[in-house]
Amino acid sequence: MLNAMPCKKQTVIDSIGLVLCHQSLSNQSTSSTSRLILYLFHVILLTSSLAGTTIGFAAEGASKRDVQSVFDGVDRSFSASSGEKPPWETDDLASGKKAFKDGEYWKALKLLRPYAEGGDVEAQWILGEIYSHALNLNSGTPNVRGVPRDLDEAAMWYRKAAKQGNQQAIGALALMYLYGLGPKDAETAKELRSMAEQYGSADAEFRLGAQLSYGLGVPEDAEEAAKWLKKAALQDHAEAQLLLGQLYQEGRGVKMDQAMAVKLYRASANQGVALAQMMLGICYASGAGVAQSNEAAIDWTYKAGKSFLRDGKMEMALARLEFIQEISPDHFLVGQLRNEIYNKENRPSKDGKVVGEHAQTFGTGWPVKEGYVVTSAHVVSGSDDITLLRADGQQLKASVVAQDPVNDLVILLPSNPDLLPKAFTISDALLRAGDEVFTIGYPHPDVLGNEPKLTNGIISAATGIGGDPRLYQISTPVQGGNSGGPLFNTRGEVVGIVESKLSDKKMFEATGEIPQNVNYAVKVAYLSPLLHSVLAKSTSIEEIQGNAGSMKDIALRLRESVMIVIAK
Repeated sequence: MLNAMPCKKQTVIDSIGLVLCHQSLSNQSTSSTSRLILYLFHVILLTSSLAGTTIGFAAEGASKRDVQSVFDGVDRSFSASSGEKPPWETDDLASGKKAFKDGEYWKALKLLRPYAEGGDVEAQWILGEIYSHALNLNSGTPNVRGVPRDLDEAAMWYRKAAKQGNQQAIGALALMYLYGLGPKDAETAKELRSMAEQYGSADAEFRLGAQLSYGLGVPEDAEEAAKWLKKAALQDHAEAQLLLGQLYQEGRGVKMDQAMAVKLYRASANQGVALAQMMLGICYASGAGVAQSNEAAIDWTYKAGKSFLRDGKMEMALARLEFIQEISPDHFLVGQLRNEIYNKENRPSKDGKVVGEHAQTFGTGWPVKEGYVVTSAHVVSGSDDITLLRADGQQLKASVVAQDPVNDLVILLPSNPDLLPKAFTISDALLRAGDEVFTIGYPHPDVLGNEPKLTNGIISAATGIGGDPRLYQISTPVQGGNSGGPLFNTRGEVVGIVESKLSDKKMFEATGEIPQNVNYAVKVAYLSPLLHSVLAKSTSIEEIQGNAGSMKDIALRLRESVMIVIAK
């Protein structure tokens, strides 16, 4: 039977910034949850791995006439002052390339256009770069350094350079076609395939494979995807090796071959691709396609953690730390990776624990009208020093007055209940699958800060693992630090207490899939007996009454009452 694990010991698969990709894919039918995870990462790779080229997405701004007027104005001012032509009118191709390198786009454009029109392949590629604003991927500015973004113009110059075999232009054009940028004619995909076949561009082959694998702008065709990915993988394209490994692992477009998947993951992992290293660690842990080895699993997982750190993905690094802890809690690489993540000793790890005498755990707590605070029992288990940190920064000492380890619930008594924020209204009405819910909590406050975070989702099932009636299965994303937090209905009433997530390691071992947003909350009805067991006090806290409205408005009313629980 699969066991749930407290969300202070949870593996985070999603990265911040991928929500839109997740929502887009959620409407499609997929055969494997791990496919979704890899899809999200490949979207990142597709927009970041193109050597020397990144494509801008902002809308077109100033017209070409505007740019020409800039050139004309400079020409006139130069003539008026000296009676001579501007120096760049007599400069050679090298001057144009230097202007591009120095970021003088308008100057490079004027210098290089004659060469590009004359067939110079590098000048054509540079013009494509300039018009696409390639160095400003996330820029919302339609006019950069005197040149307006013009994706049709960029595609035209990329195409000219690509037809002469320029690999950078082929890759750039592939990326544009993949995302539907530039011309929308039906011949673009055929043209791209032709260039990929003629010049063997690994970037183009990989992007075609990804496009066909996920049905991005074209009908999904796993067999055709595998064909193109094999071509790129044979050229040692790391991302293609990773995606092709996924196809072999799932048996999509190719005959299922776990051993081949491991070989491809290893080839990609040896090039430092963090996700490939992660998948290789999981394969070794479960014995999928390779002899089971905890040491090898830990080794590759540790490498993945370091690579995620290199790539700035702190939460993924924390998730790999937890994976090692699941395999061997006392392994020396646990402490080593923890110290590398935080770059110093005595700092919290993902599950809230720290090295040293001041070990502490983080969770989320919330007040009830009787003047108590509710959280998860595992957050404060074994602790003799509990602090409640309000949203405004004020601290309150607290002690345990009642606990229910079976349902992972605990009641805390603050040292001064009068200082508690407003209490939440509790609703024990049962929810059904599909009902909308949200939570407010403090995931990784040591990493993500002390501002309360809101995540929303639905009731995925009215029962937990094995049909456990005490739990709701929820799609609401939760992370370490969310434990004990309130689960709200659309009126802002508490219907559950965030408690756990499904272990990705155990789920993968059992099914070959990694769970995605499989989380659990204890139904609030199981809190009532515990509340009734504590002695009544004279203190009574004002309640925030439930009321329908937008999630934004409801969250604004509730967020100040959610507290961080710090247990030492």
